[in-house]
Amino acid sequence: MPFGLKSAAQTFQRLMDSVLQEIDSAFVYLDDILIASPTEKEHMDDLKAVFRRLIDHGLVIRLEKCLFGVSSLEFLGHQISKKGSSPTQAKVKVIQTFPQPSTVKGLQEFLGMINFYHRFLPNIAATLSPLYGALKSSKPRQELVWSQEMKQAFLNGKTALANAAMLVHPCTDCPLALTSDASDVAVGAVLEQFNKVSLGIDYIAMARAQAASIDVQAYKTAFTCLEITNTRLNEQGPELVCDVSRGRPRPIIPPDFRRTVFDVVHNLSHPGVKATVKMVSEKFVWHGMRKQVSRWVKECHHCQSSKIQNHTKAPLEHFSVPEKRFSHINIDIVGPLPFSSGFTYLLTIIDRNTRWPEAIPLRGITTPECVHALITGWIARFGVPGDISSDRGSQFTSSLWTEIAARLGVKLHHTSAYHPQANGMIERFHRTLKTALKARLTGPNWVEELPWVLLGLRTTPKEDLGYSSAELVYGEPLTIPGELVPPKSAKSMDDLLLNFRLNIPLYAPLPASHHTSARTYLSPSLLAAKHVYVRRDGTKGPLQRPYSGPYAVLTPGEKTFLIDIGGRTERISVDRIKPAFFDPFQPVILAKPPPRGRPPAKQSHPSRSHPSASSTASKHQQAMSRPAVQTSSRTGRTIRPPMRYQ
Repeated sequence: MPFGLKSAAQTFQRLMDSVLQEIDSAFVYLDDILIASPTEKEHMDDLKAVFRRLIDHGLVIRLEKCLFGVSSLEFLGHQISKKGSSPTQAKVKVIQTFPQPSTVKGLQEFLGMINFYHRFLPNIAATLSPLYGALKSSKPRQELVWSQEMKQAFLNGKTALANAAMLVHPCTDCPLALTSDASDVAVGAVLEQFNKVSLGIDYIAMARAQAASIDVQAYKTAFTCLEITNTRLNEQGPELVCDVSRGRPRPIIPPDFRRTVFDVVHNLSHPGVKATVKMVSEKFVWHGMRKQVSRWVKECHHCQSSKIQNHTKAPLEHFSVPEKRFSHINIDIVGPLPFSSGFTYLLTIIDRNTRWPEAIPLRGITTPECVHALITGWIARFGVPGDISSDRGSQFTSSLWTEIAARLGVKLHHTSAYHPQANGMIERFHRTLKTALKARLTGPNWVEELPWVLLGLRTTPKEDLGYSSAELVYGEPLTIPGELVPPKSAKSMDDLLLNFRLNIPLYAPLPASHHTSARTYLSPSLLAAKHVYVRRDGTKGPLQRPYSGPYAVLTPGEKTFLIDIGGRTERISVDRIKPAFFDPFQPVILAKPPPRGRPPAKQSHPSRSHPSASSTASKHQQAMSRPAVQTSSRTGRTIRPPMRYQ
């Protein structure tokens, strides 16, 4: 067959049809051969049969262009799989990005691409009828005048292709029905098929399973309150063993169909245990139904990750008071606050022993600024603490903060994520501080009023301790403005020191009392759970599930659990988790970890991607020795130069 002839394609197609005739699993179009088999063994047999025919006729294939044993592939612009066929995404993208044609020839090109997939697009002829009308009595190079109706049809055609339906493979054992329709502008037809997928439950197969089930047949002779009889649910349906004691037939479900019945009823809206049991019992019957349905509802992954049931709420933990003053502090950040004298944040610190509070204004909340404020505002006055408790803010988990703490000999403690109760002392101080500032302020400059507010908080007696934090620090109350007390007679320094040593033990702090009456709730199965769901306490969309998981439990505890989240070990408070339940006969599928943070920025200079240890240490030492250089613009905006210029 010489190349270039008009009949070359037809001649080659006729050759291939004659070579592969009688092989029902082989479909050929010119030099493309598609072999579809239901099982792997049959697929190997079909491949051998095709190869044998090609060898007998002297035909050769190119191995690098072949695909073997795949479940889905592209064939002639279509995505073919066991489910059916649909347009390929690459072709769809080309059509969706096709610009609005300016000539008749361009419009014909667009309609040709759309019509290649017309079988997947319902009512596409009626949708594109305004565009077909523009082709009448028009020349290919003629300019198009786009009306609003044509523009809308052009967009609707692209939208229809984006939502193209998948055409499933026909079932040879099920009846076919040809549904046609017609209008003034188009004629269409679709070949439909009714099967067990559209009905939800295959009652024909259920009838055969009932006949073979000993449990179902035993209902006919057992002494029960049920009225067992053979009944048809509809005129065309098979006879089923049903209970008619409630006035309507309820089929007796054999074991192999019970989970299918549950899925059909429950998966519509995922109701609770009582509602699902009621819905299933109104339509079906089997022994142990209530217990089995209750367990399946409890094990439903979608229900466990979507429904907010009783939140786990553990009882408050009692924190022991440190024996030494200023040995254990809590630290946090407040802000952003209204701009005042160049400051918008506060670094708050409180001593766990004396409750002495400190609030240091900050221009920014970078780690160097927080380190400088801690050293100048606390360590320079009260010494280096032995322990620092904070949340998981980026400032308190950075490498600089960790290195400074290691140099000073400080042990860092971080609360579990989304659990501020673990840092409750300083969180309560935030509330008191903000309330006092709002009550005292008469203008926007809160920085000037902050020292007076702190003086008042330090001299206010604590209800549960009976003393103020100033008394616990200095051994006697501080003098406040307006206090009309005659000065005491002067004493020698030796007498003052002796008096201080005698009185300071009297001002020892007491354990804080619990100021809450909230009820606690702990799931009885939580401590024994091997897998858990974790509540999402961050910002989430209106339809996002409130729980993520399931995740594997590494180490359970009374207050926190150590959990493996996609290979990353995290300590989660018990208030944010609940036990996960699974079908014991199904494999456990763990969830993937949620995305965290932002993607890393690309390094523009390779030499800056891995700084040396000495340069990093020098930068850290410079950050400790001086604060960051900052200025403010005339409008009050804080100007922060890059770190390399600080």
